[in-house]
Amino acid sequence: MKLVTYVAGQGAARAGVVHAGSVYPVGLADMLALIEGGTTALAAAAEAAGGGAEPLALRDVQLLAPVPRPPRIFGIGLNYAEHAAESRMDVKTVPTVILKLSSSVVGPGAAVVL
Repeated sequence: MKLVTYVAGQGAARAGVVHAGSVYPVGLADMLALIEGGTTALAAAAEAAGGGAEPLALRDVQLLAPVPRPPRIFGIGLNYAEHAAESRMDVKTVPTVILKLSSSVVGPGAAVVL
């Protein structure tokens, strides 16, 4: 099950599920609401993907970042040996945590503004 945030036409962003080339609305305004809904919301999303909601063709919607404005973004630097080797650095014994701004999140195919 692929969870997405999408816009159809001139509508507002909505949470959905992609299945077999279609996007199925899950009845929630955003992905954070789906995540916060826990297993109940995920079960409803799975039901929507199984045909419980009227699908939209994937080509007719614009996919956004799955969580357009996440509250926090943590990354782990040098988290595997190949990356450390490429960077000519040693693998750390304690993870190096990197924070990113939520404004750096974009959807598929969107421009990344520097």
